[in-house]
Amino acid sequence: MLNYTIKPPLIDAVGIHATVFAIVLVKGGGLEPRGTGFLLNKPGLIATASHVVGRGSETIGVIINEVSGIDDYQHAMRDQARYFVANIIAFDPIHDLAILNVPSLSDFVNSSLTISGGDYVSVGQDVVSFGYPHFGGGRKVLTRFDAKIGAKMLLPSVAEDVKYLVLNTLARPGQSGAPVFRAETNELVAVLSGAYQPPNQGISIMIGGADLSAMSQTTHIVSAEYLKGMY
Repeated sequence: MLNYTIKPPLIDAVGIHATVFAIVLVKGGGLEPRGTGFLLNKPGLIATASHVVGRGSETIGVIINEVSGIDDYQHAMRDQARYFVANIIAFDPIHDLAILNVPSLSDFVNSSLTISGGDYVSVGQDVVSFGYPHFGGGRKVLTRFDAKIGAKMLLPSVAEDVKYLVLNTLARPGQSGAPVFRAETNELVAVLSGAYQPPNQGISIMIGGADLSAMSQTTHIVSAEYLKGMY
């Protein structure tokens, strides 16, 4: 269990620490760390990746940062946690997106958020993301990541080809659902889905217990445009 003292979030144009949250599932009196979510521009609504929360068969919890700014020193290890209960109001597994409603945050909104999408960034452009890279290991530390767009691609699904972008950095599981902003304008261009791991063809090189075939330095992010029709 993780333990955090919850302070009222301060929502402002630059308070990223108050708009990005840790997402957990409540299981048998304990909490399972899952990933990252972020406040949308309508009261009490949070976006994340659909694989972070599943289809809502278990209680979803949202943990708020207790720090007053992103430059604060954050407590890395706790053994208990307090959380706000969230409900799924929109679930889109095709684009790996979900929208949560958090009744306890009904008075809060990220009014400065502008959503664009992958069409508004170019290969080589700088982007910024915020998330919890080692949340699964018990560390809830909101972390900034700077990267560049490495490629744009279409991934086939049952209904359509989905717009994804490639970051030239390797994400960790706790970053799933994190917002990705265009560095120059702070507009939301994508939501982080996860690191790309090529299929294992039966040939692996293991060093120190790590499979080098699964350490490709790329991450998939889905275009934020798909959020627009969900809430």
